[in-house]
Amino acid sequence: MTAGTNRNGAQERRSRWIPWTFVWGFVVILAANGIMVFFAFDSFTGVSSDDAYRRGLGFNEQLVAKRKAAALGWQVAARVDGTAAGRRLTLALHDRAGRPLSSADVRAEFRRPIERGLDFTVALKPLGDGRYGAPFAPPRRGQWRVRFHIATGGERIVAERRFVMD
Repeated sequence: MTAGTNRNGAQERRSRWIPWTFVWGFVVILAANGIMVFFAFDSFTGVSSDDAYRRGLGFNEQLVAKRKAAALGWQVAARVDGTAAGRRLTLALHDRAGRPLSSADVRAEFRRPIERGLDFTVALKPLGDGRYGAPFAPPRRGQWRVRFHIATGGERIVAERRFVMD
């Protein structure tokens, strides 16, 4: 008997498993893609802007407002503390020299990037030393875009931050 033959004289097929490796590889890839597609459709609610064209036209106005804010040199720092049971938004506002701006009117506009109908606004109250704060309760967990409208001494700026609420 020679190598590669069995008792009946037929050639042994040692490589029969190779085509099945390709088949099972494709099965694994298709299963992984199917899972990702399911979660993508299950979690994405779609675009939330009906007036994207009009909002796009206002882009130049947003650029002008950002340049104005940069020229003023106001420093805006914001943070969210607490848990789902009770959250608090705190904003620290200072001028170019680092002095606190304590007489500002501050309003925070919460927006969901991908969902409409959940937006809300909170007025922040002065806490002293250029700090402002307010409690709030977001209707959903996840990412929120917070736009701060700040006005003091005839000057107005808009600052924006993103927060993830667990």
